[in-house]
Amino acid sequence: MRKFLLSRGGRGSKTSLPFQPTVQQTVSGSSALLQASRNGYLSQVKYLVEERHVDPHSCEDEAKLSPLHFASAFGRLDIVRYLVEERNCHTECRNKFGSTPLHLAAVGGRLGTVKYLINEGGCDPMCRGRNGWTPLHCACKGGRLDTVKYLIEEKNVDSSCQAKDGILPLHIASSNGHLPVVKLLVEDYHCNPGVKDKSGTTPGELAQRKGHVEISSYLSSMEKAVPSEASPYFIPEDTSLLRESEDASHEEVEGM
Repeated sequence: MRKFLLSRGGRGSKTSLPFQPTVQQTVSGSSALLQASRNGYLSQVKYLVEERHVDPHSCEDEAKLSPLHFASAFGRLDIVRYLVEERNCHTECRNKFGSTPLHLAAVGGRLGTVKYLINEGGCDPMCRGRNGWTPLHCACKGGRLDTVKYLIEEKNVDSSCQAKDGILPLHIASSNGHLPVVKLLVEDYHCNPGVKDKSGTTPGELAQRKGHVEISSYLSSMEKAVPSEASPYFIPEDTSLLRESEDASHEEVEGM
């Protein structure tokens, strides 16, 4: 799961897919459909499906990504709607890594697409990939603050849901250097900053390994407010540490 997105590309985004179709592959109708879905060309998608009879469910790249995966990953909501509502594409189709279109939309912060897939496409907001990752894990990987808030506050996703290896969303946000998301999880949703995964690693330790010094220091200071053997959730008796970091947290969020 950790490999399924993140590189570069997309309109105004740093997220992309791990495999871009080559010039040779665009010769086939299926690859042309993937490219059109990725780039947001609805008229081309309709032409290929309706006039050239290209299968909208086809997956012709090595990561087993369908047109719906591509459209969702890059937030092409008009194409997502067309594929789901007019071509009956299954919203919980899986790629090579077990990821659904919702996982890819979440990691890219495509909030409109995330909302559509859940509310109109029938996707489970707690659906899990091959490694147990949920869309919340993915949103935390991408540092997508609005998507994290939406999943937790409006869809009641567990802010401390665990993947198969015991990895929590807080581990993911910390490891990928997303301080605003880390602060949100700790201060607003009371995630335990010292929680350990199955290997015994805390979010702060992951941040330190990746060179995210500010996050590591923040989590270390917040651990002082947590009793030993605390659950993944905590509400500190001494809230002074939370109050001290509140203003800085708001400034960080507003600056995104």
